[in-house]
Amino acid sequence: VTLSGTSIYTNAVNNYYSWGAGVFVENGRLTVQGSTLHHNTLTTPSNTDLWGGGMAARNSQLTLLTSTLEANSAFRSTGSTDRGFGGGMYAEGGPVAVQDTIFRDNQANYGGGLYITGGTANLTGNTFRDNRLGYEGKGGGLYVATDGAMVSGNTITGNEYGHAWKTHGGGLYV
Repeated sequence: VTLSGTSIYTNAVNNYYSWGAGVFVENGRLTVQGSTLHHNTLTTPSNTDLWGGGMAARNSQLTLLTSTLEANSAFRSTGSTDRGFGGGMYAEGGPVAVQDTIFRDNQANYGGGLYITGGTANLTGNTFRDNRLGYEGKGGGLYVATDGAMVSGNTITGNEYGHAWKTHGGGLYV
């Protein structure tokens, strides 16, 4: 599937163990080019995990080019032990290529802008700006949890972990 010049915004999922408020792909192939995903939100009625506010890919081949992921969230801000992974995007277990894409003003507990685990990842020429972490967070802009990652020519700036405790890697956590 290819999404080109597409806007995906103001979608919300409020459920237990939720994936991808804007887009979710599992065991497939997805190319997103020249598109915008913004103000998509994952929340939960109890203490459960959340994956990919803007989009999530699980065991899939994902290519993301010249796009913007902005103001997406996988996060519950108060009194929570929830674990939100990848406010802008979460990718697990597949080859991932992200190029010339902006991750801005997203929030999660782990990987405010982007969280990648398993598989291989090639991240080139992206901007991770003004993303935020929550309670016990790691990787404000970017969280990389795979040995098969190439991170080259990216700008990681202005990301923060707010006033939370036990936070690590305001910009990047590896």
